[in-house]
Amino acid sequence: MQAATPATLLGALLAALLAAQPALAQKKVYRWVDEEGKVHYSETLPPNWKGETHDELRGDGMVTEEGVSHAPDPVAEDGAPDPLEGKTPLPTDKSGMKRPDPLYTDAEKQQRMDRLLMLRYHSEEELIDAMEIEINQLEYDERLLSATEQSLKTSLRSSIDAAGHRQRAGLEVSEDMLANISKIRSQLEENQSSLRGLKVREQNIRDDFQRDLDRYRELAEMYSAQEDS
Repeated sequence: MQAATPATLLGALLAALLAAQPALAQKKVYRWVDEEGKVHYSETLPPNWKGETHDELRGDGMVTEEGVSHAPDPVAEDGAPDPLEGKTPLPTDKSGMKRPDPLYTDAEKQQRMDRLLMLRYHSEEELIDAMEIEINQLEYDERLLSATEQSLKTSLRSSIDAAGHRQRAGLEVSEDMLANISKIRSQLEENQSSLRGLKVREQNIRDDFQRDLDRYRELAEMYSAQEDS
């Protein structure tokens, strides 16, 4: 059997991911504003909803109706079983209203992330190149900070030596000289902190891209196996 090309694998992957979208699109989501002016999204309107209007959206975020005033779900009458009895209530915000349910399940979120990943990169090489571009920018910033660090260290040594010469000569070290030494030390510490931050950012970038690369390979292998079968 002829080996599948990257373009064929991408097409199969996108077709499979898009096939999962209709179920998501069929879900209805309500967008409403509470008494404090805060916007909420949920799959049901809150009990005893007093808002005049609300918007209705599909699960994929497409607005289907705006400014509608459909009646909310009926509240249980006195003596009727409480539908929430025995269930743990969802946490509320500062207004006391129930927080909206998540728009997407974990599986739906993963499908969307996979789809975006395959749309963004057409090969492993493109993904690796994108990582190298970000790393190269950080390395450029690191070189600038390293050069600044050396300059500050030279200036600090010079200022300390000058103060030492005055002390050995029995002269008073001025407040300005001491303040300048303190300022240079502060600048040097800030510079070194920025350098450490760059190292952390670089590692985070590498970790993020490695996760994307591992997932990209999993998806490519998955849909390659489906085509071979």
